[in-house]
Amino acid sequence: MSDDHFFKDKTAIVTGGGRGIGRAMAKRLAGLGALTILAGPTRENLLAVVADIQKSGGKAEAVPTDIGREEEVVSLFQFAAKRGGVDILVNNAAVGVFGRLTDTSAAEWDRVMGINLRGAFLCAREALKSMAAHGRGGRIINIASAVGFRGYVDQGLYTASKHGLVGLSKVMALEGREHGVITQVIAPGGVDTELLSRARPDLDRSGLMSPEDVADAMEYLLRQRGNALVDCLNLRRSGKEPW
Repeated sequence: MSDDHFFKDKTAIVTGGGRGIGRAMAKRLAGLGALTILAGPTRENLLAVVADIQKSGGKAEAVPTDIGREEEVVSLFQFAAKRGGVDILVNNAAVGVFGRLTDTSAAEWDRVMGINLRGAFLCAREALKSMAAHGRGGRIINIASAVGFRGYVDQGLYTASKHGLVGLSKVMALEGREHGVITQVIAPGGVDTELLSRARPDLDRSGLMSPEDVADAMEYLLRQRGNALVDCLNLRRSGKEPW
């Protein structure tokens, strides 16, 4: 268990922390010494990750949360406030519905936007309030995607939500500056997760990035404390065409 002085007095919230990329990032933050609060819809998944973290000597707590519900997001940040307020938010939670736009229902649109964009907004809003109130500044890392910058067939809803998240991040970065809050984006390409396996079952999984690769990128951004900052970190699979 690594203990970094910068992280050990920090409280972090990771949404979608019960599996995939969120699980990897939650374990990384706890490994660095932060009290890590895992939010997600499935209590059993969250508790399993918390147990793994605690076995390794880390500090973690689970708060089952549907981030599409405003009252549950407010409750999540009230929980964090009792622990001194949030210093790091990783906006990772996402869902996907895949298929042609002509076969997509308005209800499916609402479901994807409700989590991927509305939920991310609600969490960011509460994080900005918390960070402004405690006066320590903070970091918000929004997990976008390669589809936040280009389009893919059969991924219209997911693509629109991630484009929206990138745009939201630009405003968050501007509005957070006066409070010392830095907003950054990680935009990974293919990562070996359940969501990607549904979106792109044609991909060779051996060539995909791992959730830990994204956790590496998160740690890199959080360790930037000088005069140079990265606004958006694009990650591509090593087998993909550069640029």
